[in-house]
Amino acid sequence: VLPLAAGAGFAIAGRMLGPVLDYLAFGADGDADLVRRFDPLVKAVRWLLPDLDRLDVRLWPLFGTVPETSVVLSALLMALSYTGILLGLAVVAFNRRQFV
Repeated sequence: VLPLAAGAGFAIAGRMLGPVLDYLAFGADGDADLVRRFDPLVKAVRWLLPDLDRLDVRLWPLFGTVPETSVVLSALLMALSYTGILLGLAVVAFNRRQFV
């Protein structure tokens, strides 16, 4: 059950990071205390989890909007770098393991 719960938590955190960042960036509906308390924490988590919400392409054809190129490129760069880091850690882990 733990891998399922951890995977679900990671998926939820990865999909909700973008909207939370946007909410805090636009002032959190005037709640300065909320921004002051949670903005540093969310910005730290931003470097640990990829922002998977930025790669959601369903809204483009639905509403006929085209996203900014910088948003798409930064999301792709973040996803690729996160994938590279995880693959690098996997290679290190498998190289340390002794197969008999």
